[in-house]
Amino acid sequence: MSRLELNTPARRFVSTTDLDELHRAISDVIEPPQFSFLGSPRNLNIDISRLALPSSQIFGVKTASSVRVMIKELASVYVTFPLWGSILATSGGSERHIRPGEALMQFAGETNNLVRLGDCTTVFVRVEPRFLAPLIPDCRSEKNWRPTPGLHVLSLRNGLGRTLFNLVNQICSEARRRDAETILDQEFDKVLNYLVALIITQNRFIDVSESENGLKPPKYLDRAVEFVHQNLDQNLSLSDLTAVAHMSARTLQRAFTSHFGMGPLKFTKHARLNKVREELINYSPCETSVCQVAVKWGFHHTGNFARDYAELFGETPRQTLHKS
Repeated sequence: MSRLELNTPARRFVSTTDLDELHRAISDVIEPPQFSFLGSPRNLNIDISRLALPSSQIFGVKTASSVRVMIKELASVYVTFPLWGSILATSGGSERHIRPGEALMQFAGETNNLVRLGDCTTVFVRVEPRFLAPLIPDCRSEKNWRPTPGLHVLSLRNGLGRTLFNLVNQICSEARRRDAETILDQEFDKVLNYLVALIITQNRFIDVSESENGLKPPKYLDRAVEFVHQNLDQNLSLSDLTAVAHMSARTLQRAFTSHFGMGPLKFTKHARLNKVREELINYSPCETSVCQVAVKWGFHHTGNFARDYAELFGETPRQTLHKS
């Protein structure tokens, strides 16, 4: 699986820069979390979409700046998929960056301590334990099937992780087709619960005791990413990035796909689109226009720009500007 593409829930649940508003909205549907922004005060925004099933929920989360999410004690099972960017997870003295191609599974009773780093898009699934218990053999209590403390990371490249990823994608695609925020079909819900229970039973998680060097991006990738962020107003080519990285195009392509779930040129386009969104959020229609901002960040074909923007953020650039 060279590239991960996952539909997010179609209906927006909350979009805000206000932590109190965010806390009130989220606390109505999951355990009360604590949020804290870690980024620039002009770039504090979080968009959340939500899809409800009979016994589970699927959320899409897009952040424009680093956000820490803390829940002292989870009441459900969570599976989190980074699609763009990465999340830093901490549990039981272990710390790890979870990147596209991986999922983090958390269990009821654990502490949630996640930082969504910078421009980040994730999808997470929440399943109530009472619906999983009947599917797990010899289950007398939830403690019997909770894995040992620490981080439980699932590979999405093959096996059950790939199957779960594809199922969530199928459910979100169906919700988008119906333009629905709720799917009452029991079939989707039952298969999702069964698959999560099967992953728990088989306990096939990635060994997170691997060396620190295995978790860090290679230095040539860091050079390329830094160059991208310093030159987002330029029309960068693949040859520009390979010259900075001192690596072949094929090697750089593999590194970007492995760490970010997309190639270098799509990574660059997404970074520029996030800059556009940042400005549209922070300025009013009296101060700027969509065309001015788009051209500033290198988007000269308005049709392609509007399509790419709507695909990434779930709304048109004009909607973002007038909402701000």
